[in-house]
Amino acid sequence: MYMKSIALFVAIYGRTALAALPDSCEDGDTPTCADACTPLNSEFEPPGVGQVWYSHCCTVSETNTADPPVTESKKYCFSYYLTGYPNNQFSATKPVCSETGGGSLAWTLKGQCKTTGGTAPYTEKTAISTGCPGQHDSSNAYDTGDTVEDNQVVYTCSGAAAFCNLYEPNLKGVGVTYWTPTNSCTGTGTPTVSPEFTAPQDGCPRNLIPAPPTNPMIKSL
Repeated sequence: MYMKSIALFVAIYGRTALAALPDSCEDGDTPTCADACTPLNSEFEPPGVGQVWYSHCCTVSETNTADPPVTESKKYCFSYYLTGYPNNQFSATKPVCSETGGGSLAWTLKGQCKTTGGTAPYTEKTAISTGCPGQHDSSNAYDTGDTVEDNQVVYTCSGAAAFCNLYEPNLKGVGVTYWTPTNSCTGTGTPTVSPEFTAPQDGCPRNLIPAPPTNPMIKSL
């Protein structure tokens, strides 16, 4: 009965005198936060990664129910990555900043981040040594397994060829459904587009007429 009364009090009046805001990486409450924030308040697509990221910070204040009341304030920063289609269509709706980070339909919470120090929350894909394939060109005839490049990321056609032809590998569009980020690349390589055969303009060549056989028993007169 006593524990139920405390839970009901917290639900109605907020945090009690025993409660406190969670640890903040930005304020140095915990040494385990290793992620660095991506550029704040803007969508960021790092080269060679194949993801879109977003980070923001806010200051949260909480007044407990002690007598006299005590107000606590902490700064929190969080990083998020964009989900796939169709939820990526709602990327304009960003998560609401709070002490828990939260998330939204389009943005998945990675965790707390720091504005100074730390390492990137994403991992660059393994680089290939043959250079980048060409960028998407709807006039090409792509097939499953063909590759294209965008922002130093190699994308492989993993869906129906018709859709790979129709859609480019846009992380904020439907194309990410048909093009899978597989590697990173730099420089220029040879595009892996299915070969096309062009018919000769002058028609087919004449059939080759074989020479008559020779008889070694017949001598010239």
